[in-house]
Amino acid sequence: MPFDIKGFKPRYGNIKQGFFNPTNREKYIGDKATIIYRSSWELKFLMFCDRNSRVVRYSSEPMGIPYYNTIDHKVHKYYIDFYVEMKYGDTIQKWLIEVKPIKFVNMPKRSQRDTLKSLERYTKAVKTYMINHMKFDAAKNYAKENGMVFGIITENFVMQKMM
Repeated sequence: MPFDIKGFKPRYGNIKQGFFNPTNREKYIGDKATIIYRSSWELKFLMFCDRNSRVVRYSSEPMGIPYYNTIDHKVHKYYIDFYVEMKYGDTIQKWLIEVKPIKFVNMPKRSQRDTLKSLERYTKAVKTYMINHMKFDAAKNYAKENGMVFGIITENFVMQKMM
């Protein structure tokens, strides 16, 4: 049986998660009853897609992209956050979009202190960084092979462009 990311319902806790109810329902590709956001930034991006007249169509967690993890030497699936079709004049550009805090996009900085706890945190952050970039590389290749562009949206864009 294929894995269904939509089966992972939002969990409620410290991170703002839930179901999105679009105003412009015709723009959304997929089941409008299961539009999940897994962070407040994803919610802001969904609102941007729903309200922006240049966004023709969009979808959340539309597909799993296989990637090879060099840490555990296994193939995994990376569920991209969004697929978006945007109109630029007479052209439609197709995007694969990941919404991610910048701290998971940039290489982490090692702490000045060499305590066991700080080294454990640094090691975990480096592993997360490496896995994210394996996913991003797979998404870039998939996008290129399918006439799309891969983009990462961080808090810099979310806070400046979407507020």
